[in-house]
Parts: sequence; C-alpha cells; structure tokens
Amino acid sequence: MKRKQLQDRIINKLKRESLLLVAGSLGAFVVGLVILFFTFWSTFGLLIFTTYWWISLSYNMLKTLSAVFLALLFIGNATTKRAYLNKLELERAKFNCSVSRSASGSSDIPIL
Repeated sequence: MKRKQLQDRIINKLKRESLLLVAGSLGAFVVGLVILFFTFWSTFGLLIFTTYWWISLSYNMLKTLSAVFLALLFIGNATTKRAYLNKLELERAKFNCSVSRSASGSSDIPIL
C-alpha cells in the first residue's frame, strides 16, 4: 500500500513539474513574440522617421526592410560564440572593479 502511495505522489509531482515547465515555455514564447513585435515596429518607425525627408519608400518596402533587419539581427545573435560573450563579461567586470576602486581612492587609471 505504501509503495502505491509513493508512486502516486511521485507521478503527481512529475505531472505538476511538467505542467509548470510547459507553462514557463509558453510564457517565454509569448514574451519573445511581444519583444519581436515591438522591435519590428520600432525599426519601422525609425525607418519612416529617417527616410521621410530624403527618399520616398512605400509602406511595403519599409516593412520589408524592417523584416530584413530583424533577420540579420537574429543571424548575428545566433552566430555569436559564447566564448566571446564570456570574454566580454570578464572585461566589463574588470572595468567595473577599476571604476569602483578609483571612486574609493586607489586608482588604476593614471591622472593626467
């Protein structure tokens, strides 16, 4: 009897965790779509603002240029190597440490 109850508890716990993972994935997907929506329309607005006075582009051409920009942004982010991002994070950490030390009195930056 105890073994059956333990199995039922484990199964129920796994079901709950699975549902939470699916709900979290769907939530992240929706947030990503919202960010994509705002990125597209802010790019579109920027293109309208910058090209309105110089050249006359159609509405469809501006939408196409915005979509191409998003595609290039996606490709650029997808091809960025993690080692580069880790190196960049270390450089930021070193800069933040030197700035905080210079604020406290000891400075790594020479004063001219």
